Amino acid sequence: MTRPDFAALKPDLRGLAALPGAVAAAGKGDDALLRFIVQEFEREGFVIEGADKVVRGLTIDEGPLGAHAPSADHGTDIDRAMRAARALGALDVGQAAVCARGVILALEAQEGTDAMLRRCAELPATLRGSPGAPVGVLAKAPKPIQDRRVDLPTIGPDTVLAAAQAGLAGIVGEAGGLLIVDRAAVIAQADALGLFVYGLPPDRGQ
Repeated sequence: MTRPDFAALKPDLRGLAALPGAVAAAGKGDDALLRFIVQEFEREGFVIEGADKVVRGLTIDEGPLGAHAPSADHGTDIDRAMRAARALGALDVGQAAVCARGVILALEAQEGTDAMLRRCAELPATLRGSPGAPVGVLAKAPKPIQDRRVDLPTIGPDTVLAAAQAGLAGIVGEAGGLLIVDRAAVIAQADALGLFVYGLPPDRGQ
């Protein structure tokens, strides 16, 4: 999503009353802005529900999603990437990190996951894997401070393809805390490319 240009908005009276608070919250980070917006809707009597509560099966379960699973050799990369993603989230910066051979290759900020993975694909071959010899993982984790009804980390088929093009071996996320868009296509894409997509216990990387 693109942040709104507050100067270009033409709010009604209710929106005008909320605008100063929204601008102030936006200066504190995306999570602060989303929490403010949710609270404003709740003040008007709306009930906010997470997409995963409305539609069953949207989040990843613990274990492999598809035919492939990480080996013990991936353990260090998984742990480091998850710790980095959680630390990044605590700062309300992003929700994803990439680690290969124990080295953090990229952290997600405002550019989003796909753009971050494209940056990884441009790194020297000595730092990353290749489609024929994949190395490393993409980890996505909810921000520790966030309202989990909104803005859970998400992957889809395009994420899987971008991870493969970056030379990664797989994608991991917190079980119950990672949304899967088009689950069947994600599984088919990961299986075809030889990547693992794996749900971790909620305390992994904390």
